[in-house]
Amino acid sequence: MFRPSTVADEKALAEWLAVEVCPAELVEDRQREALLAGCWARKIEPPGRTRVEKVLVAARGKWEKTFCQADLDAIAHELNHRPRKTHGYRTPAEVYADLLNSGDALTA
Repeated sequence: MFRPSTVADEKALAEWLAVEVCPAELVEDRQREALLAGCWARKIEPPGRTRVEKVLVAARGKWEKTFCQADLDAIAHELNHRPRKTHGYRTPAEVYADLLNSGDALTA
């Protein structure tokens, strides 16, 4: 027996899609199929077509935000820990730490 979906169910499904499905499946139709399969597995009546689209958009948005931030963090780490000739082959992170520890840092 299936029960009607609630707003809480839709939020949980969007979270599940963002974490489990979106990283592995980029095709929108397959994400939709996964959403419907998730509803059936939870014994929930699938939401209407417009609600399904809203759940998919929310899931993709959350995944993209998380994915992009992780990429930016990795790029920042790579750049801040790469030795530079202009810093005497020290990393920008080392130069910044030395500046903070020296007491010569500019104050506002």
